[in-house]
Amino acid sequence: MSLPIRPPLRALLLVLLSSCGGSGTGGQQVEFSMAAESIPPAGERLGRMETRSGWQITLEEARIVVGPIYLFTNSPPSASRWLPLGERLLGWMIPRALAHSGFDQFDGGEVKGEYLGQLVIDALHPGVQPIATLRGIAGPIRSATLELNPAAPSHAFELHGHHVWVRGLAVRGDESIRFEGGLDLPDDGHLRKVVGIPADLELGEGSAVVLELHVERWFAEADFSTSEGRGVDETRTIDAGTQVHAAWLQGVRGYGTFTIR
Repeated sequence: MSLPIRPPLRALLLVLLSSCGGSGTGGQQVEFSMAAESIPPAGERLGRMETRSGWQITLEEARIVVGPIYLFTNSPPSASRWLPLGERLLGWMIPRALAHSGFDQFDGGEVKGEYLGQLVIDALHPGVQPIATLRGIAGPIRSATLELNPAAPSHAFELHGHHVWVRGLAVRGDESIRFEGGLDLPDDGHLRKVVGIPADLELGEGSAVVLELHVERWFAEADFSTSEGRGVDETRTIDAGTQVHAAWLQGVRGYGTFTIR
């Protein structure tokens, strides 16, 4: 025998069921654009930055190949659960972005949009660099994942055969070092992905999604005094196994290097 549902309980059930249904546009196919943009540090121009060890960097050439790119419904994991209670309470009052871009087991949930090609981002190009017009599914985007695969033959020349390429000048006091080099990411799956990039978007018809590159993070921890060179005017190569190369490798796929708007 079924029991009658009291009016207040019936009303509560209706509210719960309606909330599970989501917005009226969720699930609809929509057309949206995707683009990339290199964002300069505050108060600086593109290609100018300072390392933690006090080197002033001026990039003269800087490119990276990215793609595919996936837009997900799930928020990335948060590091907040490992913080002391006082810091967690402060975080609730003053929200902070604590997600990390390297969670191997992160389940992004439903893919709302994806770009399956490759794009070379010119980190010194001012303004938006269009990627493609795509079709996706309307709804919330809370994270993104991108892959850093070897460049296709059509892009290899721009990158001198590498995943990432730079050329520039590092200055600290009276010391000036010209440098250049290419970065090749090991084929272990983990290092060729940037996972769990935080996002807070609602994908809809005509939305414009922009992948932002913060190139100043590439060399934030680099110390160019460790690089070797035989002459003042010699261009020093960023070789594997050096401190600058290791810092660059971490910076290319570190937290905050890529953001989504």
